Parts: sequence; C-alpha cells; structure tokens
Amino acid sequence: MPRTSSKSTSRASQDQAGEFESRLLAVLLTVARDMNSEKDIDRLLAYIPQVVAEMAGAERCTIFLLDHESRQLWSRVATGAEREIRVPIGSGIAGHVAATGEVVNIADAYQDPRFNTEVDRDTGFKTRSLLCAPLRTLSGEILGVFQLLNKKNGTFTDRDEEFASLFGSHAAVALEGARLNRENKQAISRLTEAQEQLQDRVHRLETVYAIEREANRLGDFGEILSALTTLAATALKAEAGSILLAEGSEGRLTFYYSHGGKGEELKSTSIARDEGIAGWVLKNMQPTISNDPMNDDRFAKHFADKIEFQCRNLMAAPLRSGEKVLGVIEILNRRDKGFDKDDLEMMDFIAGQIAATLDKKLLVEENQRSQRLASVGNMASRIIHDFKNPFTVIKGITQLFGEGEMAPDKRSRFAKMVMGEVDRCVEMTQEILDFARGDTKYRFCRLNLDEMLAEILPMVEKDCADRGIAFLADISPGLAIDADPSRLKRVFFNLTKNANEAMKDHGAMQLVAKAAGGGVEIRFADRGPGIAEEVRGRLFEAFATHGKPNGTGLGLAICKSVVEGHGGRIVIDPNHKPGTCFVVWLPAAAENRSP
Repeated sequence: MPRTSSKSTSRASQDQAGEFESRLLAVLLTVARDMNSEKDIDRLLAYIPQVVAEMAGAERCTIFLLDHESRQLWSRVATGAEREIRVPIGSGIAGHVAATGEVVNIADAYQDPRFNTEVDRDTGFKTRSLLCAPLRTLSGEILGVFQLLNKKNGTFTDRDEEFASLFGSHAAVALEGARLNRENKQAISRLTEAQEQLQDRVHRLETVYAIEREANRLGDFGEILSALTTLAATALKAEAGSILLAEGSEGRLTFYYSHGGKGEELKSTSIARDEGIAGWVLKNMQPTISNDPMNDDRFAKHFADKIEFQCRNLMAAPLRSGEKVLGVIEILNRRDKGFDKDDLEMMDFIAGQIAATLDKKLLVEENQRSQRLASVGNMASRIIHDFKNPFTVIKGITQLFGEGEMAPDKRSRFAKMVMGEVDRCVEMTQEILDFARGDTKYRFCRLNLDEMLAEILPMVEKDCADRGIAFLADISPGLAIDADPSRLKRVFFNLTKNANEAMKDHGAMQLVAKAAGGGVEIRFADRGPGIAEEVRGRLFEAFATHGKPNGTGLGLAICKSVVEGHGGRIVIDPNHKPGTCFVVWLPAAAENRSP
C-alpha cells in the first residue's frame, strides 16, 4: 500500500484550509449583507446567535448588550434558553471581556476562576468550553459581547477566535445601525407625540378662549349654558355631557342642559342629591374620573338602565361659586380612550367657568325678582293711595245722602261728583291692568285723524271750560293713519288731561295736527308751570308721577307704549316755553306713504 509523503499531506491540509476560508468568506459576506440590510434590532438579535452558533459548531450562542446606565450586560436572545441573563460589567467571563475588550477562549470553563457557575445552576445548562469575543464598532466602542458555549467537536480553536473577532465587527456594525435606526424611529415617534401634544394644547387653549368668550357674551343664559355644555363635551372628545343643578326643597339634582346622548329625554329629569357619581361629586366637592363605571359602586346603574344609556366612561366636577354649591357637570363616553389627568384639569377649569356663568344668571334673576317685587310694591302702594282719594269723596257724599232730605240741584251735583270719582277709579284700574298684562294686541284700521279728533274734542273743550282753561284746536283735514282707535283715543285723553291738571284752573291749551316727516304730527301744548329739566328724562318711566297728586304714574308710560306700538314716537319739545308741549308723530296710512 503506497504511503503518502508529509509534503503531500501538508499541501492537502493547505488546500482544505484554503477551501474552508473561501467558503467561510462567502458565508461571512452573505451574512454581513443580510445583517446590514436588516434594520430591526430585535430580528438581528434573533438572527446573529443562530448564524454564529452554526458556523462555529457550538451548542449555544448568547449575545450580551451593554447598558451604560446600569453598568450591566444583558442578553436579549440566548439560543436554547428562554430566560434573560444579566451580568454586571467585570463579573464573569462576559463581564471581563466587556471591560477589557479581550477575546477569551477557555477549554474547561469550571477551571477558570472568572467563570460564574450560578447561570448554569439557574438554567440547568452545563458549560464545558467557552469562547467570548467583544462586539466592537469601527470606532472601537464596545456594544456588548457574544459568547459561544460548548464546541460540538473538541474545543474552540484559533480559527474560531479569528472568526469570532471578524464576525463580531460585522455584527457590531449591523447592531449599531439597527440601534441608530431604532433611536431614529423613537425620536420620530417622540417628536410626533410631542407635536400631537402641542396640537392638543393649542386645541385646549382655543377651547378655553371659546368657553371664556361664550361665558361672557350677552344673551339668554339658557342658550349660553347649553353652548358651554356642548363646548365642554367637544373639547374633551366626548359623546355627551350634562349640567345638573342642585335646587328645590327636596334637595335633588335636576338635569337642565345636556348635549348628545339622551339629552332631550333628560331635560328636567332629577336624581337624589346623593345618587350616582354626580351625587358623590356634590357631597365630596371634588372632581373625579370613572373609566369603568359598570364596576364603580358610585355609578347609578339603575338610572342608566332606565334611560337606556350605555356609559363607557365618565368624568364629573362640582359647580361651585365661593361657598355656594350650584350643581355638577358630567362629561360621558370619550371616543378614543378613557379620561386622564389632563382631562380632569380641563374639566375643573370648564366647571369654574360654568359656575361663574350660573352665578351671574342667578344674580340677574334675583335682581329681576327684586325689581318686580319692588314694582309690585310700588304699584300696590300707589294704587292704595290713588284709590283712597276717590273712595273718601264717595264715602263722604254717601253719608250726606243718608243724613236727610237734600235739595235736587245739590243731590244732582253730588251724584255727578260720585260718578266722576267712579269713572276715575275705572280709568286707573284699566291703566293698571293694561300695564300689568303688557297688552300689545292692536286692532288697526284706516282712519282720518280729523274725524277721530272730532269725536273727543267736545269732551276736551268741556273739561277745559269747567276748569277755566282756554282751548284752541288746529286740525289739518285729510290726515290718514293706520291706528287702533280706542287705544289712540286714550293717549289723546291722557295728554289733554295731564295738561289740564298741570294748569289747575287757569291757562291755555292748544292741540295742533298737521302732516310732517312722511306722517302726522300732533302737538299738545299748554301754558302751565312746565316740567323741571332734572325730571324730563324719567317722564315716560312707570310710576313716575312728578308731583301729580292723583296720578298712578302709568299714564305717560302707557302713552309711550301705545305710540311706539303704532310705529310712532312721543317726545317733549325742549324749545316750547312757557309750559309743556308733548309731540306725537305717527306714520301715515300705508297707501299715503312716500315711496
């Protein structure tokens, strides 16, 4: 049998080595290309140990990454093991390599004092041979180490060490690229999140401005509070919201303003003050969140079932103004997620604005009630005073009738006085009723002013003659207007009567009617004492009698109301002297108006 020379054997070994290195280089290039194209670090950490263990013929490969903050190495992937391993830098073989950057090749791990046997005890794995190399970037920075355990055929060789060093450089570059890619994605994600938070803050600021603007605008308080409820629900991305007010002798919470959900059904519905989460908020006077109301003992499940409303989450805050407890605002069912701390802060601000608006509403209503009570009291006192005079006259005359025989002319004169006083009571009663009812129904018809005045002028002339007052009328013919005759007559009677009473038993009065300014102007002028400048601005206010002894203080207020109801105006001529001149202007009949 021929023997092979040592020279031939050496050449064959070199050829095998060259072939292995060529194959290894090809594999390394393929693996390096794959690693560099992979940008996901988790997939790389799963891929690299498998390739390294297979190419080096090892049972297991573990990659440890360096955590600079904790000064630890930790394994993301360990082939053949499921648990994570953490090693302090400088401890164990991996910690030593991370600290020194050396490649360590140990044939018998248990004989090396640096080997930490605790990992084997914890995992149940038996380490025999070990090869550990650093993962070093091109700049020399150590990212971590990878550790090969238990060479399947013998122990790790110098060639394995070279492979580990070479592969470690490629792996470090790939891992560094993947890490930078992850950090870049995280930075983009943080930037996107920050942008969303900024947009949310801007949106909240815009909502704050809208709520403040709405809360301070003039108008119906019901509309304002309803708009605030809608703004609150919209700002907090919720489906529904309600304002519950604490009022009434029974101490209940009543739904007054609602948005979305069962808003219409809830109006004027009430719950007990200690019922549900709203009751809890009212009692404890603090806002709260319930992102799982069905498992919240405070939640009124029976009420939700009654109105057939499904509540996923809710937030509530008390409406308080100083020491006053006004009610509660609830916002329900945030669309995208549950409510959080930022939502609660926003809710507390909104509750404060709504409470301030409610407080303003209550103050206005209280002021209006006070004014109405004052008006009623003023009216009552004046009615009593005004009716006392004619009743005194009627009582006195009635007593005279009962004392015995009375001359016919005297009886007739007294009877006329009684009828006059009764007429005055009826007139005052009608004025008060019209004013109290706010009667504004007019029955317009076309009429000629000179014909209407012809009906009342005889009575005005007689009244003036009885008082010794001269009277002059100058009425232009053909003055057509659209008017309610009965109401307009009362205006004219009031103005002529006022003039007569102001002049007492002497003086002169003039009534002039003519076309003016696309309508009709009627002037009621007297030569009485006139009206002081300081009271002219209040002449047309209710209950303003200005020294008139027998007036209700409603006559001129009613005159102004009627004239304006006809589309006209009534003023005092400031240039008329001596005395007073009321000027009434009324629009001409529709067909007579200038285009």
